[in-house]
Amino acid sequence: MAGNLPLVGFHDLLYVLAARHKAMIKLSDKDPYLLPWVAQHWISICPSLSAAISYTNKFEGFDAVIATGSNNSARYFDYYFRSYPHLLRQNRNGVAVLNGQESVDDLRKLAKDIFLFFGLGCRNVSKIYVPGAMISVPGMKG
Repeated sequence: MAGNLPLVGFHDLLYVLAARHKAMIKLSDKDPYLLPWVAQHWISICPSLSAAISYTNKFEGFDAVIATGSNNSARYFDYYFRSYPHLLRQNRNGVAVLNGQESVDDLRKLAKDIFLFFGLGCRNVSKIYVPGAMISVPGMKG
């Protein structure tokens, strides 16, 4: 699991379990607590999931791979997992498309998202598209 954002691999785990596969998870050193906490709560609701979720520190004994990382790490993963079915995610760019009707609060929330998470996740906003004319925001100069 990538560890750049908390629970960034949540959807991968959810889809693996929904497809009735077993999930062997190698946690990131940067996010070792939250996903196991969520998984433990799922297990408390559906005890049969305990047989479908395990954790490992080594890549061995698996049938297929889902991995997320940079473009460079994807090249490494592609080579390392070349003989297994795999889904490898690389860098992606998130965009914000503004229509000129955004409130000051909307723009503040967008700015908060950009400055808190820029560069940490592959889908965080890194480009903003604005209408043809500059948007005039009350209280902002320029």
